[in-house]
Amino acid sequence: MPACSSPRTPRTPSGTPPPNRCACSSSACPPRCTSCTSRRSPRSGPPARGWTPTPSRRCAAATTSTRSPRFATSRPPPPPTGRRRRPEHKAAQMTTDRSSMDKIPLTHASLGERELAAVAEVFASGWPAGQGPSGKALEAGLKERYGAGGAVAVSNCGAALHLALLALGVKPGDEVIVADYTFPAPAHAVRYLDAVPVFADVRADTGTVDAQAVAALVTPRTVGIIAVDTVGIPADYTELQAIADRHQLFLIEDAACAVGATYQGRPAGALAEVACLSFHGRKGASSGEGGALIATDPDIAAAARRRASFGIGSIFDQGQVIGLPIPEFLEIGYNYKLSDIAAAIMQVQLERLEEFIAHRSAVAARYGELLADEELLTVPHVPADRTHAWQSYMVTLAKGVDRAAVATDLRAANIGSFHGTWASHVQPAFESKQVCPVSADLFQRNLGIPMHAELTMSQTERVAEVLRKAVRAHTTPRT
Repeated sequence: MPACSSPRTPRTPSGTPPPNRCACSSSACPPRCTSCTSRRSPRSGPPARGWTPTPSRRCAAATTSTRSPRFATSRPPPPPTGRRRRPEHKAAQMTTDRSSMDKIPLTHASLGERELAAVAEVFASGWPAGQGPSGKALEAGLKERYGAGGAVAVSNCGAALHLALLALGVKPGDEVIVADYTFPAPAHAVRYLDAVPVFADVRADTGTVDAQAVAALVTPRTVGIIAVDTVGIPADYTELQAIADRHQLFLIEDAACAVGATYQGRPAGALAEVACLSFHGRKGASSGEGGALIATDPDIAAAARRRASFGIGSIFDQGQVIGLPIPEFLEIGYNYKLSDIAAAIMQVQLERLEEFIAHRSAVAARYGELLADEELLTVPHVPADRTHAWQSYMVTLAKGVDRAAVATDLRAANIGSFHGTWASHVQPAFESKQVCPVSADLFQRNLGIPMHAELTMSQTERVAEVLRKAVRAHTTPRT
């Protein structure tokens, strides 16, 4: 039935329908008439007594008229002045659209048609949950990419860190040295096991953990080290591994931000016996949420996989299934599985990783060109023996620059920014009495500016221009 062209009949003293009653008067007309443009009262019952719709008000869908339903009624008369109406709603819409176009977000995931097609395949398979075909394919790809003994896809990097510490045998009261200047997921994971996070200060130039600070913190209760590839730049793994070997400690690489980076020619994620990755929306390659544990030892990967699925034993590794095998719950575990939907997205993202890293690196290089001579800030330093994944681009503001005011100016220009990352030891959750002066200083002076694979060079130049003006406008003169 074609759409009804008649408007709702206006209320008059007599001979009118009740308010909001459908003008088509069809007994089959639902509360929101599908064949009429008017809204019907949701109340049931016949029309008011004495009301009969006039022929001119009957639903066009109930007649044999060939008029276009949309234009069946006459247009409203023009304004009394005779002047054309201003398209105010259109102007407002154009302003909104232009404002949206001018916005430069801090981060932006690069997801497109290929990822949608991969998700469609998962839908068609009928298995969107975890540990399905896409999840297993992702794990196989990660194992090959990193030359590892095993890879386990999990719900996030925090879960991977937790599983890693469990597999490595961390017990309550054990001390684990963790990098201080980072999102504090490593310290959280240590506390999950009632162990003690010991915070190590960082290098002022890279923000990565200082190997000398780590060496000074080793005690008889120390069992391991968690290094962090800070916002995408790998830590000093040659020195850290030497410390771990000397004291018989484990070494975990938190490569959450560094997928695509390298250290001395080796990929981040393959720089320690266990590495933990993140596929969060801010990362260089993302499935929205997700992560993975990469291990050189297949037994560590197997233990992590079991605990990631409630500690249940597998029946799928048996060469032959006879009868009705029932898996057993071998230990207390967790629900840390990655969905096959996310796994399918991540497979495509890893195929596109070189493209993403190349674009981010070009943006970083342009920022460096535009900001290198600015005395009121310092651009990131990348040692010659490693490459940066550029999950974030952080500048260090000079002392005396009002960071909050700079961020306010950026926001006024529709440019995203953030404080950088955290000095973990000062967070109330950990109640630490340690002092990490370099980390604390970076926590106060670092500022993150837009970095993602969707940035254009003109946007990059605009960010740099606004940033330079802002730092100059909000600097307290040195006395």
